[in-house]
Amino acid sequence: MTVADLRRETKLSQRQFAELFGIPVRTLQQWEQGKSAPPAYVLSMMERLLPRSSWRRGERHAARHVIPPRTSWRVCVDRPFDQCHRVYPTQQRKVRELIDDIARDDAVESIAVFGSSVTERCHRGSDVDVYVEMASDRNPVTEAHDFPFDLWTNYTADGGLKAEIARTGVTVYGKRSDALR
Repeated sequence: MTVADLRRETKLSQRQFAELFGIPVRTLQQWEQGKSAPPAYVLSMMERLLPRSSWRRGERHAARHVIPPRTSWRVCVDRPFDQCHRVYPTQQRKVRELIDDIARDDAVESIAVFGSSVTERCHRGSDVDVYVEMASDRNPVTEAHDFPFDLWTNYTADGGLKAEIARTGVTVYGKRSDALR
C-alpha cells in the first residue's frame, strides 16, 4: 500500500493527513506523485497507527486522535526554567530571556506561555505568547528583545483568552503555589 492509498482511505485532505503525522504538505505531495518515497518504516508506522475500521464506518476524522499531541521536548538552554521541557526547543531561549526580564518586576506573580510555543505547530518564526499575573497594572517588560512576542496580563486578557491559557498554558515562573499548571 502506498502513502496515497492510505490517505485516500482515510478521506483526509493532504493538509489534514500531513498535520496528523507532522510532515510538510510538500513532502506528502512528493511521495504521492512518486517523486520521492518515505522510508519503509514510516509507511509501516502510518499503516499501524491509522484505525482502518473507522474509515469503513465513514468516521472521516477519527484518525485525528490516534497520535497524541507531543507535550515534551529536549531542554536546549543552559539555565532551564520551570517546565522548560514543555516549551518547544526553538522558543526556550526566548522564554528564558522574557522570564529574566519580566520577573524583575516585584508585581509579577506568575508567567505562563501558551499558543504555538507549547505545540508541534511551532516553527522558527513563531512568536511567543506570554501571560503574566500581576499584583498591579503596568508593563513588566523593561528590555528590547530580538524576537516577536505578545504579552497579556490579568488586566488585559479577556475571559476567553484566560480560559485558553488555563487549558493550554504552561507556567514557566511563579511566586505563588496556585499559579497556572
